[in-house]
Amino acid sequence: MESKELHFPHKRIRAKVIAEFARSAAYHGVVCFTCGNAAQTLRDQGLEVTEVGPRGDLNPSKWWTIAEIHRTFPHLFDATSGHLPIPLLADIAKAFREHLGDLPSGRYSVPSGSGETITCLRVAYPLLTFDASYDNSKPETVRHPDAPLNAIVDADSVPASEEEKETIARLMDKYGRQVTSIPPRTGFKQQRAFWVGVALLVLVAALSSLGTFMFLALR
Repeated sequence: MESKELHFPHKRIRAKVIAEFARSAAYHGVVCFTCGNAAQTLRDQGLEVTEVGPRGDLNPSKWWTIAEIHRTFPHLFDATSGHLPIPLLADIAKAFREHLGDLPSGRYSVPSGSGETITCLRVAYPLLTFDASYDNSKPETVRHPDAPLNAIVDADSVPASEEEKETIARLMDKYGRQVTSIPPRTGFKQQRAFWVGVALLVLVAALSSLGTFMFLALR
């Protein structure tokens, strides 16, 4: 089956989800090993970004592991493509699905580098087939042999049977509804409602005391 090319603003959508997570987790900034595109979209979200790459202050000669980045930048969140934790990838997958809607069935070719985008798409659309498309003439679509998601991209490039896809789809749907990297806001709303209630009680008590005082003063 011939693949249809899939293009959408995945970096911008990714950056928005990461920014929400970073602020929720109280990070003061992020570090991003990148050719430049990912770092700029993160800055567009108002994040303080330490960029490592051709356009940054540092230009590494090899792929840094997650441990090496954390040891060097312990106070920053590692926003490098391919290094995000699974619950955050799930949040990005849900954001992709929200943006793209229901895609027609078939096979899609996705410009890939770290493999993060295609991994998220496979989570969002487990019944569809996504093939990674690399282009070494562009820095953002170069396949690096040490990228941690390579094995996942390669393994999932083999189409599963329809029965297996249905099973995976059910598991992904259940996972997506239960797992998120960002704390639910219900707790905050409940806490706010509690303090609003306390404030109203204090106000009522104060007005009641004032009324009693004025009544006694007039007598």
